[in-house]
Amino acid sequence: MKQTALTTSLNTVRNIVSGRCSMACGTAADQTLIERLLGKRFLLAAWIIVIGAYIHPPHGMGIQFCWMKRLTGADCPGCGLTRSISCAARGLFQQSWEYHPFGMVLWTVFLLVVVTSLLQRTNVLAEPDRRVPVSDRLIKVIYGLFVAAFLGYGICRAVLLGQSV
Repeated sequence: MKQTALTTSLNTVRNIVSGRCSMACGTAADQTLIERLLGKRFLLAAWIIVIGAYIHPPHGMGIQFCWMKRLTGADCPGCGLTRSISCAARGLFQQSWEYHPFGMVLWTVFLLVVVTSLLQRTNVLAEPDRRVPVSDRLIKVIYGLFVAAFLGYGICRAVLLGQSV
């Protein structure tokens, strides 16, 4: 019996959550790059976001979910991010950029995490010599710079420009 791609994806998510996945836990030497740096929760979140990006309408549902925008009328740093990721998932890169420039960056990260997890399950990336040594400090610096840029963009957009998504 053939499985569809969605069924395979859902089975992968179920295995990750239940811990039956080969990527579950192990010693630090046995963990994959994604496990070591991001953990199982991030992997699960990436799967949910990738699947959700295809389910969510690319131009929103017409419902205001942002509590900051509802209370203050100003955009929060993440306003437009869901629509941006949904547009990026469909190849609507111009609209994705207009909703939120970081949407395409995050979409790329989440998609790479999901694809990498699939490749590791099929043992394409499971060989120890294919693992990429990455400094934990380097990851923290990159993460810090990303958060600072994300918040800086959001604050500039909301306060200085007054641009509304």
